[in-house]
Amino acid sequence: MQMLDEDGDGRASRAEHADKAGQMFARMDADRDGKVTADEMDVVLRSLYRDDRRAAAAAIAPVDSNHDGVLSSEEHATATGVEFGRMDADRDDFLTMAELESASAASAAR
Repeated sequence: MQMLDEDGDGRASRAEHADKAGQMFARMDADRDGKVTADEMDVVLRSLYRDDRRAAAAAIAPVDSNHDGVLSSEEHATATGVEFGRMDADRDDFLTMAELESASAASAAR
């Protein structure tokens, strides 16, 4: 939560979440071409999660709307919005720690 909550109000707004997601996209886009390949994503995921992660190609596939095997900034932004909506259980356009924990537990169960 601390990483997402830019204004320190104890919750993450949709805008704060989108901002952090954009920063993550930029971090993954090593060649700055506006697209993230599985190899680019894998480098960042490996640094963040070591071996406890999905393969990058498997993470890209469900949100790769044009099926070109890479994640565009538009596809990433769309997927980020969908993910925020999935986690925002009370639909108030803010994520609380409880909502993040619930989403994390649900993801781990899958």
